[in-house]
Amino acid sequence: MKNSDAVLFAYKKAMGNSDWYQTRALPWRKRLRRYPFLTLRYALIDRFWNITIALGLHGPFLQARTFWGDHMQIVFPDYRSIYHHGLIDGRELPVENFLVQFLQEGDVCIDIGANVGFYTLLASVLVGESGKVHAFEPTPRTFEVLCKNTADKNNVMRINAALMDAEGKRRLVDYGVLKSGLNAILPDSGAPEALNVVPVETTTLDSYCLMHGIRPTFIKIDTEGAEEMVLKGGRRTLEAHHPTLIIEVQRESPQSVVALLADIGYRAYQFAGNTPAPYVSGDAIACPNMLFMYGN
Repeated sequence: MKNSDAVLFAYKKAMGNSDWYQTRALPWRKRLRRYPFLTLRYALIDRFWNITIALGLHGPFLQARTFWGDHMQIVFPDYRSIYHHGLIDGRELPVENFLVQFLQEGDVCIDIGANVGFYTLLASVLVGESGKVHAFEPTPRTFEVLCKNTADKNNVMRINAALMDAEGKRRLVDYGVLKSGLNAILPDSGAPEALNVVPVETTTLDSYCLMHGIRPTFIKIDTEGAEEMVLKGGRRTLEAHHPTLIIEVQRESPQSVVALLADIGYRAYQFAGNTPAPYVSGDAIACPNMLFMYGN
């Protein structure tokens, strides 16, 4: 059985057990009425770890097992869904569903804003040893966890840098371990003194791909508002190789990203449930992750 087939089988098995999903999707009062055991079970586990971590009896990182069998360190409670169910629920479900069905062995993926590496690990097993995953994470302490989580993955390249529209150095605000998913590149000037700001290296997608001879087939971008700068720094790569993209956009104003990619020849799709549907300007976006595919 191919890696991608094995992961698809594991994913369908996880999704087939719909109790956990319904438990998380419903308001807690309805959850308690319809699934009292599961609701109380997860609530008690969450309360235990929240108290244990708050008292300093355990660090914020817990060992979790993904739905396809990899083990990784996750931040609790931010990634408690991985801890409980092996995948990220809510708005990330369409992304996981698409990757499991789209990525093939031999593909070359670039994970921009990899955080602790859930999608890096998923892509790694899907593309196999004949494929490659290039994971970019600029925050130094988050990058350390990414390296630990992917240490045994020979097909993963780990880069402690931010992909932007120019090479050099930028400032990044680090909101701490528990809110690492919110870390973002700051404007060139001005930053509240209360923020923890760290210098980070920056490069461009074009420079990186040209230097290493990379022809990406898929790119995931989650950069907390810096998506346009990433795309501008990778325009030549997108024009030359037409990789499929999944981008977390600003739900209220995705038009600038949509317009930039439309100029290159990409079509935009939003996720209706787990199904991609053509995006029409003005549509309300329920899921902030959008799919972009080249051509008609």
